[in-house]
Amino acid sequence: MQRNSFLIYVLILIISPYPLISRGYVTLTFDDGYQSHYETVFPLLKKYQMAATFYIGTDFLGKPGYLTEKQVFQLSERGYEIASHSVTHRNLKQLSVAEIKKELRESQLCLENLTQAPIDHFAPPFGFFNSIVLQLIGQIYQSSRTIVPGLNDIKLPTPFLIRSYVLFNHTSLKEIEGWIDEAIKKNKWLVLVYHQIDDSDEITSIRSPFFEDNLKVIQRKGVPVKSMGEFLEWLKFE
Repeated sequence: MQRNSFLIYVLILIISPYPLISRGYVTLTFDDGYQSHYETVFPLLKKYQMAATFYIGTDFLGKPGYLTEKQVFQLSERGYEIASHSVTHRNLKQLSVAEIKKELRESQLCLENLTQAPIDHFAPPFGFFNSIVLQLIGQIYQSSRTIVPGLNDIKLPTPFLIRSYVLFNHTSLKEIEGWIDEAIKKNKWLVLVYHQIDDSDEITSIRSPFFEDNLKVIQRKGVPVKSMGEFLEWLKFE
């Protein structure tokens, strides 16, 4: 009986795509909906076969330097997750309850009409939130990704305080490798936040070759990459 149990255990290790949470996980997220997300990020994600979540501010759609409605639809159609980043990208902490609800609900409806898919996840603009903001997000969405730095426990205490690391133009590849290594070693969930992928001097902008280097490191480390929704859905069955 003991031998049979051991054989079953080994078989589970072989066939299971996520055996016993034996390694860390990574989620790639992209904020605001920049044009570079379609022109640069999209082809590289396809090249390395990695999932991602795009948090879109709906008032930005169609403006110079930002995604068009057609491009958002195409990203969604090709299997990339679209999420909300509010309508006007204002600090939600400074708004009334009615204004917050409008930012949350109208952005969701806009993106659902655009993609013909559920919009279940949210990221507060600038990462600003308080208890009221989180309570209202929880009435509409299934998660809230913050920019509070750090890794997440695989067994999340709440999906509305998801930690992440924001990439800046001074972020080094060594730092990113360190985050990935720590996630693998401690069985943690690493969420990365990107903004522009271009040659500008914005503090949150990184260049295309450096972004591709990020993907190469993730691939080399063998850490699974899942979208926000995929990871949270997997947790329900873990």
